[in-house]
Amino acid sequence: MAQSALGDHVALRVPVEISAILQRLLPTGTAAADRRAHPRRPLTLVVAAVPLNEAHQPVGEPIRLLTRDISLDGIAVIHTERIEHRFLSLSLPLGDTGMRQLVMEVFRSEPLGETGLFDIAGRFVGELA
Repeated sequence: MAQSALGDHVALRVPVEISAILQRLLPTGTAAADRRAHPRRPLTLVVAAVPLNEAHQPVGEPIRLLTRDISLDGIAVIHTERIEHRFLSLSLPLGDTGMRQLVMEVFRSEPLGETGLFDIAGRFVGELA
């Protein structure tokens, strides 16, 4: 695992086997692929998430989020409340590898129009053991 400011127990990239699964799922040669480092693919799942502190330790109760799209770098989700924590652990079913606990760094949590919902986006920064 890579060394980080948070300690050597935190991987800074999505593991190779997860990247390989996402590579198979994501389209190539599209306009979106040409504009982005990694294209997004629509994904609609209800996933469990746990707020984490800076050391990637749980600091709250699990919540349920609805996924919107995913890429090799990150994911966008929808929730009924604004996310105030910088990190979330997301339980994602990834192909034959089963459920994986990926750490998402939240960089956007904004109202989704007048719906009362929140659009939350972030990048993958590692995986919990």
